[in-house]
Amino acid sequence: MDFSTVYYQLDTVNNLITQPFKYSVRIGNEYIVRSDSDEKIGMAVARTEFITLTGEKVAIGGKQAKPTVINLWFVGCKGCVQEMPVLNKLQEKYGKEVNFLALTFNDEDRVSRFLNKTQFNYDHIVNAGDFIELIGSQPYPENIFINKEGKIENIEGILSEANLSRIKYFETLIEKLL
Repeated sequence: MDFSTVYYQLDTVNNLITQPFKYSVRIGNEYIVRSDSDEKIGMAVARTEFITLTGEKVAIGGKQAKPTVINLWFVGCKGCVQEMPVLNKLQEKYGKEVNFLALTFNDEDRVSRFLNKTQFNYDHIVNAGDFIELIGSQPYPENIFINKEGKIENIEGILSEANLSRIKYFETLIEKLL
């Protein structure tokens, strides 16, 4: 069983401090309770072309030769940075069979400075706020699994090196896309 919690900002009501939260409960690969709406799961993503930080042309959505895993992140997100080592391992293991893309609303200069200090091996697309709004459901970080037909198969939150069952679950999602 995998249990995850998403906390939101602190609220003060009648001198009491509360912190609203949502939670997810998953047994194996099946969610019993899902904190976020899965309304975007199954959504067909229209083919959209981008230029990566290294100047390569890539497409998200539409029919593709390989499935795509998208990581939504931003420079100031501690959870995003925390999951990067595990995401790098997934990219290393499945990189020949899957397109791994990192999308952020941050600008090129900020991302380049960040990547000079932190290893994150995905192909990077910057200034992608409009597209993130279209496919993302937040909170950050978020991982979106898109099949070869261009449809969103799954949306998952943070991945931690400490949670081996969650890493295996991500691998199961990737293998399902292949």
